[in-house]
Amino acid sequence: MTETGAEPSAARQTPRGGDEAVQEALSALRKLGDLPVAEHVGVFEEALTCLESALASVDEPIGEPHR
Repeated sequence: MTETGAEPSAARQTPRGGDEAVQEALSALRKLGDLPVAEHVGVFEEALTCLESALASVDEPIGEPHR
C-alpha cells in the first residue's frame, strides 16, 4: 500500500466513465504515451471534443431524439 492508502496497481488503472463519449475521450488520452509530444495537442483536442459532446447531452431529456 502507498501513503495514500491505494494499492499501486489501482493507482495506475484508467478510470472508467459510464458514457460512451467519456470512454472515447479516455481512449484518445491513452494514445499519448505512444506519440511524440508534438502530436499531443491533437489528442487533447480529440478528447475535449468527446467530453464536450458528453456535457452537451446532459441537458437533453431522456428519450428525446438527438437533433
